[in-house]
Amino acid sequence: MIEKSILKKIIAYSYEYVIFISLMVYYAYYINEASKPLGLFFVSLIAFVVYVVFITINHLIVKKIIANKILLIIESLLLVALLSIFYRNLMYEAHKSDLWTVAHGSQQVEQKY
Repeated sequence: MIEKSILKKIIAYSYEYVIFISLMVYYAYYINEASKPLGLFFVSLIAFVVYVVFITINHLIVKKIIANKILLIIESLLLVALLSIFYRNLMYEAHKSDLWTVAHGSQQVEQKY
């Protein structure tokens, strides 16, 4: 039979993994689907609130089971992942817009008929 401490660790790491993946997938999917800029604000606000709740639960409950250094690493990686998704979306939107071509020069090739 599995010991209680091993079972607690399995549950705690599973919780960390599931929340990490689901928050990243939620944010990456809905940030592209949201209308700009109001939808982007609300999707980012929801992701931020879930991230804060995740950190709070980690430091109140999960900290007793998993080492503090590992929790900090997981939280840091999640923050970096969310910020990189946000940055990727901003660069994609800037690349699609006309401001990108104005700022970086138009590189359109004239067609000859």
